[in-house]
Amino acid sequence: GETRGEARLRVKQTFIAINQTANPLTINQLKSQNQGDAISVISKEIAFNHELFGDVVDFKNSQIDPKSQKFIPLNGLYNSIKAYLENKSPFNQWDAFTMPKGQVHMLPSKEEIDEAKTLCKKVFDELKELNSLAPLTRSHAKPLEWREFPKMSLDASNPRKGHLLYRHPSFTALLGAISYCHFSDDIKMSLDDIFTKLKKADAAHKMSNINKWESIFCNIFFKVESNSIKVSSKDQKLLKSLF
Repeated sequence: GETRGEARLRVKQTFIAINQTANPLTINQLKSQNQGDAISVISKEIAFNHELFGDVVDFKNSQIDPKSQKFIPLNGLYNSIKAYLENKSPFNQWDAFTMPKGQVHMLPSKEEIDEAKTLCKKVFDELKELNSLAPLTRSHAKPLEWREFPKMSLDASNPRKGHLLYRHPSFTALLGAISYCHFSDDIKMSLDDIFTKLKKADAAHKMSNINKWESIFCNIFFKVESNSIKVSSKDQKLLKSLF
């Protein structure tokens, strides 16, 4: 047999070997495995069970590849749900909002989590009725056709849309804007009023072709010089103006 000291050394060497060969977890893996974070729990359930998402959530990568047919990464859905709950008590008092990054989160009550799930399901039910997002609910959804800009299209009969909401930082910003208009004390718009205006804006193609200078989002959300989406809290006010 081995002594206590020898056993301790063997176990220590085993963990050293594991740590040397293990790959670090991706952001998506951290989100999906964190059962102490209520927003992670809700994000994973929405990703698997809501009609708007399903096969178009990327559970592996934290960013969507330019040629991918995925709509949003899991961490993007997490950020969107967090943005939606940010203006609603008691959810904005959860550890995910109040605790410093890296500290262990404690789950709130099941009743609070279920209530938050219901609110999120309701807003996603409304979003799937938008002309631009409805295609995600169909089999063989093709988010790439909505994400790419028209100039990148190889098929003139099927031009790309360059749609704002098919870039997940913008989708997160929209959820934040809806949250502010719906939950904040100084506005308190109903979801019906918000989505009546949003559907009208979407039908008028106000969120398409965001790389063109005539778009109200060009060089505000979509930065022409870097060819990328960058959304600040200041820029989110522009989305609120749609309502």
